Amino acid sequence: MHLKTAALQCKKVIKDNKHKWNTNNFDVSAEHCLDMCDKIIEGEVLREKGHRWLGWLQGCMCAFNVASLKELKNINYES
Repeated sequence: MHLKTAALQCKKVIKDNKHKWNTNNFDVSAEHCLDMCDKIIEGEVLREKGHRWLGWLQGCMCAFNVASLKELKNINYES
């Protein structure tokens, strides 16, 4: 898996489905996850830390029904 490519694809999915992001009861925002994607894409966060960040934001995406687990697996597999 290429970390930056996966983060770029996640960023696109988040932007396309931002309307689904319901954070009324949570402090996690779509903007925060988009910022995390940007830091991975720009190379500020690399290697193991980048993979942890990607896993965390993909977990948020799944929890907020922005993407299914299958879709996220495909992003990781294809990148």
